[in-house]
Amino acid sequence: MSGLMQSVANIFRPTQQVTVAPTPTLQQANPTAAGNVPVPPSGTSSPTPPNPMDEMAALWQNDPKSPPQVDPLTTPLFNTDPAKIAAAAAKIDFLSQVPQEVMAKAMSGTDPAAFMQVMNYVAQRTLATSTQLNAATIEQATTRNNDRIQNALPTRVRQIQLDAITPENPVLAHPASQPLLQMVRSQIQMKQPGISAAEVNRQAEAYLTGFAGQLVTPQPTAEQVKATSGTDWDAWANNP
Repeated sequence: MSGLMQSVANIFRPTQQVTVAPTPTLQQANPTAAGNVPVPPSGTSSPTPPNPMDEMAALWQNDPKSPPQVDPLTTPLFNTDPAKIAAAAAKIDFLSQVPQEVMAKAMSGTDPAAFMQVMNYVAQRTLATSTQLNAATIEQATTRNNDRIQNALPTRVRQIQLDAITPENPVLAHPASQPLLQMVRSQIQMKQPGISAAEVNRQAEAYLTGFAGQLVTPQPTAEQVKATSGTDWDAWANNP
């Protein structure tokens, strides 16, 4: 009898072990229920988008250590010092080149013609020395001026090319916008003297277009970003 009961019991006995999963609690089913709010990692907060105005401000920031840019054509050709010129002239002895026999006759006081001859010698040497100095001065001035023109020529050519470029934005092509456009172009040329006229104009238009866009749609502040992003996790974590 006991064997028969054992056989019947084996019919309803499962052949494999069945694991019954526990019923999830309320907090496990809904993490936000009963105050079970997930806490973000420490030190994290809502990211603040970069402000385009910060990049624009770099255009107007000048390095105080860099020397100011000077138009080469405005520098003087002659850096004369009257004191140095007088000191150099005082070292010239024109009488030393007068023949000694002529000088002796002139100093005797009995030969007026010799005295006049000495004066003529001095005048001739003065004229020759002055001519040589003038020629050397003109030569140096010409060389210096050629260097000034060569240094100023790239900027002048780039400015002519810029003046010939019509802005792609019709608003910037209007006469009312030209002073602003020229000012931005000049600043870009000063910051990046080696770029082409087309690149200067492209950057200037991008700057003014971006600046106008910020006036119409200002960049949101960090507080505004947090207010629109949902829960302020930093404020929640700091509350006891």
